[in-house]
Amino acid sequence: MNTRGKQKPVLFAALNWGMGHASRSVPLIRALQEKGIPVILASDGVAAELLRKEFPELYIHELPSYQVRYDTDNIYWNVLRSLWSILSAIWAEHQWLRSFLRSHDLFAIISDNRYGIRSSRVPSVLITHQFRFLDPGNGRTGSANGQ
Repeated sequence: MNTRGKQKPVLFAALNWGMGHASRSVPLIRALQEKGIPVILASDGVAAELLRKEFPELYIHELPSYQVRYDTDNIYWNVLRSLWSILSAIWAEHQWLRSFLRSHDLFAIISDNRYGIRSSRVPSVLITHQFRFLDPGNGRTGSANGQ
């Protein structure tokens, strides 16, 4: 906690990929508010709309959409077909954050699966529901506990 002057805010960014990311973020955002920590929100689409309804007093910064298309029943094929738009959105949200940080002094960043919302200058946390993921560095799968 910042003991000198006003508490720095936390930036909370939720992915718009179904309602799960935004809905599970609501109790976390409320917990931050209950502790007196100011929160700045960032999202897009229906996730942003849900957050606007839950937190009408908070401003929500609009982030680029990952634009995943669900043309088939195969999630892997859908993600692969949308990979360019996903990577473009990650790059764009990271550029947005770099610009945002020039005018905002944050206590921390919490990102629910928004991979471009992280910074080496501010403590950053990634919330995910994935137990195993593909590590692009070595092409193997890994898990949260390193196995």
